[in-house]
Amino acid sequence: CKVIDVGVLPTPAIQNAVRHFKADGGVIITASHNQSEWNGFKFLRKDGSVLYENEMEKVIAQYQKTSSKAPISAKRTIALQKRTEALDAYKEFVFSIIGKKALEVIKKQKLSVLIDPNGGAGIVAKEILESVGIKTIALHMEPGEFSRQIEPTSESLAYLIPKIKQ
Repeated sequence: CKVIDVGVLPTPAIQNAVRHFKADGGVIITASHNQSEWNGFKFLRKDGSVLYENEMEKVIAQYQKTSSKAPISAKRTIALQKRTEALDAYKEFVFSIIGKKALEVIKKQKLSVLIDPNGGAGIVAKEILESVGIKTIALHMEPGEFSRQIEPTSESLAYLIPKIKQ
């Protein structure tokens, strides 16, 4: 099989990557905003949408039939590292929705944004925002390092208020 590894990206970017690479489907390891024992998988169709329940039941049934067999040989697997291309394709997709005129207005506004993705896939927001001229102050940008309570509640995000005012 051919695996296209897009690395750590937000779910919408991976859904877009499935379409961009014309893949047969995709799998996302998800819920990084939860404790690790609550992570799971999202299985995607070739259009980037999540499988329906009946489709997922077929995947589970197939897995249960084959789980006792040896895993796919690494010799028969081609892994392509395509994170940069996937992220660029996602930026193009988002910017096409916003439109060229609006992007020019955004660039002229000299905006500043504070982001705290807390080590999750949202760390790509900094690169996306800065590519359109938005000054980005970013906190907790180390992938996989959760520096605050994971659930974004008013209590866990209260520390941002003075930073925003600053």
